[in-house]
Amino acid sequence: FLGVNQGFTWTMTVTSQIDLASGHQRGLAVGINEATGYVAVGLAGLGAAFLAHQLGARPALLLFGLVTIVAALATLVRVRDTLAWVHAEHAEAQGPQAHEASLASTFVRISFRDRAGTALCQGGVVNKIADTLVWVMFPLYFKAHGAGLVQIGWLTGVYAMIWGLSQLWTGHLADRIGRKRPVVVGFFLLASGIAVTALG
Repeated sequence: FLGVNQGFTWTMTVTSQIDLASGHQRGLAVGINEATGYVAVGLAGLGAAFLAHQLGARPALLLFGLVTIVAALATLVRVRDTLAWVHAEHAEAQGPQAHEASLASTFVRISFRDRAGTALCQGGVVNKIADTLVWVMFPLYFKAHGAGLVQIGWLTGVYAMIWGLSQLWTGHLADRIGRKRPVVVGFFLLASGIAVTALG
C-alpha cells in the first residue's frame, strides 16, 4: 500500500507542479516539490524514531497514521486539479490534426527505442537502488554497529533533508545548463558517498 501511495500522491504532486510551471522553470518546480517533500520525510523520520523510542513502535505508527489521515482530508478540501492547465497548454501547442500516441507506444519508445529516454530510465533505476540501500540496508548496518533507534533516525533524516534542500538549487541549475551534466555529477557523488560509508 505504501508503494501504491507513492504513485497516487507524491508522483501526482510532482506532475501537478510541472503542469503549473512554465517551460523554462520545470526543473525548479520539481526541485521545490522534492525539497519540501524530502525535508518532511526527514523530519517525519526523526519524529517517528523519537516517538518509537519513547512510546513504542505501535503507538508511534498509529499516531502518524492519524496525522496522515487528517492531512489527506485537508488536502481534499484545498487542492485543485491541474488537468485543465494541461489541456490548455496542449491546445496551444498542437494543431487540430495532431496525433496523440498511445500509452503503450510511448512506453516502448521511451524505455527501449529512444536512447536518451532509455538512459534516463536506467539512471532512475540505479538511483532508486541507491535509495533502497540507504533506507533499508544502512539502518541495518548502523544497528549492527551499535547505533540506537534515535541515532539511526537522525542519520536517515539528515540524509533526506540534505537530499531535499539540495534540489532547490539543482532543479533551477538544470533549467539553465540542461539535465545531463547534473545527472552525471550526481552519480559520481552517489558512488563516492556509498564508498566512503562502506570504508568508514
